[in-house]
Amino acid sequence: MRYRGTVRAAAVTLSGLLAATVSGGSASATAVVAEFPVPNHAATVRGLTTGPDGNLWFTEDVGDAIGKSTTSGGMKEYQITTDPDAGPPAITNGPDGNLWFTEYDEGDLVKITTDGAMTDYILPTAAAQPRMIVSGPGTKLWFTESAGNKIASATTSGVVTEYSVPTPDSRPYGITVGPDGALWFTEQYGNKVGRLNPATGGIKEFTVPTLNARPENITLGPDGRLWFTETRKNRIAAMSTTGAVKTFAVPTPSSQPRGIMAGADGSLWFTEFLGNKVGRLTMAGKFTEYPVPTSNAKPLGIVTGPDGNIWFTEVTGHKLGRLTGV
Repeated sequence: MRYRGTVRAAAVTLSGLLAATVSGGSASATAVVAEFPVPNHAATVRGLTTGPDGNLWFTEDVGDAIGKSTTSGGMKEYQITTDPDAGPPAITNGPDGNLWFTEYDEGDLVKITTDGAMTDYILPTAAAQPRMIVSGPGTKLWFTESAGNKIASATTSGVVTEYSVPTPDSRPYGITVGPDGALWFTEQYGNKVGRLNPATGGIKEFTVPTLNARPENITLGPDGRLWFTETRKNRIAAMSTTGAVKTFAVPTPSSQPRGIMAGADGSLWFTEFLGNKVGRLTMAGKFTEYPVPTSNAKPLGIVTGPDGNIWFTEVTGHKLGRLTGV
């Protein structure tokens, strides 16, 4: 294990009152975006989660490191030494008190303790390109294998089970636990949303009505529906457990929505990768968008932080962002 020392990052702020754009309502006058540069200023920051230690944990794709940040921006980076060119896209808080992340380029699953010690697990399918990961039923980790065209589970001791997606070359991407206890996932190239029964391994697929939508990330919404980003068509979509879909067009054209989560306020929060904004969508269909101060930052991952604020990653901004006062 190697790490770079703690860095206290300077925050750059922008008033949400001046910057936010709203569809069907008014923005909060107290909204502020703050940004915190990561120690490796060349790193591309992608995945993000809240850890069991009260810190934010994130992945550095280019840079091959896992980062840890306090809510005030004090950071530490742990270099991935188990594999060269690991390319970690996603990280989650595991059921065992550790963090778990995927290595897209190397094709492995890795456990990291809150002290930065890493354990590497090789997947049964070579070059599977594991992508998004979530803690799920049976105290297991569940993740998508993009090139392997599979959904996989792993015990906390590293025993991996893989389930083939029926549609060939579907490129499974995002994954979440649904209201029914099943695993729900998106198929980028298959243009579908899949449901995996964790008890039987059976998979059912639902076609996304929007052609070539390129569904990516997915989350369980406050209304019991599965909400996902239609990246290519610039929409946010909601799917019932029976497959009925309703879509909402993002106000900013060609913004490429990607990350999505359910917020504590009962709304959906998402990142606009090319629009360079963080968006909010209420259950009533109202959008509010908050620009990221750094131009062309490409915001991607998004979570509710341990401080209750909205946090996000900036792939080419090389920063973590925090949205407060909303």
